[in-house]
Amino acid sequence: MTKNPKNKSLLIIGLGYVGLRLAKHFSSEGWAIASTSRKIEKITSIKHQNWQPFFWNEEFIINLKKSSFIPDAIIVTVPPESKKSDPIFPILKPYLDEFEGWLGYISSTSVYASSNGEKTFENSPTIPNTARGIERLNAENLWKDLDAEIFRVAGIYGPHRSPFEKIKNKKDLKIINKNKHLFNRIHIDDLTSIISFAVNNAEKKRIMNLADGNPCSQVEYYKEASIISKLKIPPVIDYENVILSDKMRSFWEGWKYIIPKVLQEDLGYEFKYANYREGLKQIWEKENNIV
Repeated sequence: MTKNPKNKSLLIIGLGYVGLRLAKHFSSEGWAIASTSRKIEKITSIKHQNWQPFFWNEEFIINLKKSSFIPDAIIVTVPPESKKSDPIFPILKPYLDEFEGWLGYISSTSVYASSNGEKTFENSPTIPNTARGIERLNAENLWKDLDAEIFRVAGIYGPHRSPFEKIKNKKDLKIINKNKHLFNRIHIDDLTSIISFAVNNAEKKRIMNLADGNPCSQVEYYKEASIISKLKIPPVIDYENVILSDKMRSFWEGWKYIIPKVLQEDLGYEFKYANYREGLKQIWEKENNIV
């Protein structure tokens, strides 16, 4: 792990699953951390970590400028709100107009059109065919205009965000089989390492696909989790026989094979968890203290 020799500072907008793990990762590398939240309990959590907390509201920029925290890098992890514009951009933009550091935005592979498993690279057309994909692309374009690096992230899995919890809880768990339909994923540890790599090798307007390049079906994913954990999974349901909400069904209407070309070919990044089998094994061992 590369330590930060210059005591640089990172501002993380949003302290959800990704934001929290980015904070821990960069903090371990010696970065000073500030983060935002709209929730009082998360503000308290930030204080306990000795990170600089900021309550997210329309007064954020005023409060940031009043503080002693001056970020060298800013990463935005908050997604656009449904049927609305990006909630972060209009508040943060006046500050960014004068900001000279590194800016990153967490986007999604949903900006690409769902097809029939066609290989999808960073330069593939962005023609989303879902509402969430359109919202993501609209937000992404705003951040591109400010020279942000864009991270198009596939499905994220990791500790406390894995099939093991769903199998244990069993509530509303549906394991669906659809012929030749695969899902792209990335382990949270790879995601944080990649963003750290990007910050330390900064390039404006660069776009990266964040997926491990080894998609698998939902059935394979849960069966592997069952093998590792010895937990029993419910019977598999054929797609034609399952009842899904419109939002959930949109995940099954088509799929694309996400290729992390910039990461692997241009930057030479080597994944910590090159596929879901390696990633699930690590999660189970970590959560159960298995050495």
